[in-house]
Amino acid sequence: MRGWVIKLLVVILCLGLALPALVAADEPVTSKYNVKIWGRVKMDYTYDTAQFVNYNDFLGVPADSQATANQTNDSTDFNGRDTRLGFSASHDVDGWAGKGVVELDFYGTNSGDNLIPRLRLGYADLANKDWGTSIRAGQDWTPVMQLNPSTIDFGILSATGNLWWRRPQLTVRQNVEGGLEFLVSAMLARRQSTASESRMPWLLGRVAYSFDLAGGKHMAAVNGGYQHDKTSATADSIDRTLLGAELKFDFDPVLVKGEFWWGEGIGGDFLRYGLDTYTNGAGDVRTWEAWGFWADVTYKIMPKWSVTAGFGLDNPDDDGYRRATIAAGDINRTFTEAYNAFVNTWYTLGPDVKVGFEAMFLTAEREKLNGNSFKDKGERYTLSLYYGF
Repeated sequence: MRGWVIKLLVVILCLGLALPALVAADEPVTSKYNVKIWGRVKMDYTYDTAQFVNYNDFLGVPADSQATANQTNDSTDFNGRDTRLGFSASHDVDGWAGKGVVELDFYGTNSGDNLIPRLRLGYADLANKDWGTSIRAGQDWTPVMQLNPSTIDFGILSATGNLWWRRPQLTVRQNVEGGLEFLVSAMLARRQSTASESRMPWLLGRVAYSFDLAGGKHMAAVNGGYQHDKTSATADSIDRTLLGAELKFDFDPVLVKGEFWWGEGIGGDFLRYGLDTYTNGAGDVRTWEAWGFWADVTYKIMPKWSVTAGFGLDNPDDDGYRRATIAAGDINRTFTEAYNAFVNTWYTLGPDVKVGFEAMFLTAEREKLNGNSFKDKGERYTLSLYYGF
């Protein structure tokens, strides 16, 4: 027995001596690839004058006062969920550039594409600079309607004019001389159940033109999308459609940008839950038509101080609202019109540290069962402390 113990100790000792050599033989990742790490710590202190729906720590629209008790209840929130961590690795081989990106935050639940910590971005890029071609596979921002308003609030005008989200996709971009970029993409939210009736992804396209004018760099783009879908085994097939335009004018120190869009059944893939499809009185599923826009202006008063003012509007079809049989869980999400006016400022305190303040004024217009309209309003005031690296 004693001899076996001695032999075992000898084997363990040999392995221990050999293991460092094996590890040392591996080439460090940082020498094989270009590795970058970034992140931020952001703390938002908010005061709300009313109850808001769709989300909690970021804004949707004011709750329906006809369906929500104490809709004018005011409250405060200390929210650190917009803290992020990201990293990338890249390398070049034979004229091709490969890159992988992963970014996390703490907004989300353990459902759908949201995991705690939540996967914000997770994609691989393959690009050929000589050809001007790139291929992206993985989860990234929606490839169309790419601009976002400069809000401190994480929601960036969700349900009040801005279409955005991050979705799994396969996207191809082609740049040509003269500032043109063509994009085609297949995008589909991750399946949450094998009982899902969705079989076709969104087919998306974008043409963008970048140009110089009066000493500034600017961009204009047109966007389109289509998806053939089926919401349930018993429902009829539906067609989802999106058309949109983007504009950005950068006359430093003034930046102006905005978007306009029209769509039918664009739904959760663009953060318009509850205004996707509806069931009419006959039990038929119909797509909800809507249009909207947003615009903002940022002025850099000095290197350490900037001010932004903006406005966004979401306008669903009123007839669809009247014909819809709205489920109890979706009452607060639906409206005939919603808009958000905001103003904010950032001031840099020191290297990578800044403080911001934002005021938002939101209104949602709705109708009672007797056809009379009413408005629900709410305000959010946010103090934000930010450290980026």
